[in-house]
Amino acid sequence: EAAAVDPKKMTTQQKADAALAALAAVDENADEAEKVLTAWKKTLPPVPFARVWGYQAPEKWALFSGFFFALIAGAIMPVFAIVLTDVLAVFYEPDNAVLEEKS
Repeated sequence: EAAAVDPKKMTTQQKADAALAALAAVDENADEAEKVLTAWKKTLPPVPFARVWGYQAPEKWALFSGFFFALIAGAIMPVFAIVLTDVLAVFYEPDNAVLEEKS
């Protein structure tokens, strides 16, 4: 059996290995697994959000073009509804003179 190591003296990798070993030892106990996972997450170093965004910098044009075309795709149905409403309003006009004027 290995000697207990002071958690304050453990490296991040050793803490992660210990947490994963504890997760593997948990058997069908969700509450215990959640506690172990939470403890493991506390061992991870904080990561600045700007650094995460920096990793996706090579794909920034794909991100922007995807955002732009998603806006277009999301606007198609509302625009279609407005146009179709105007078209149907013309056909429900009982007066032929007004119908010819609107067309």
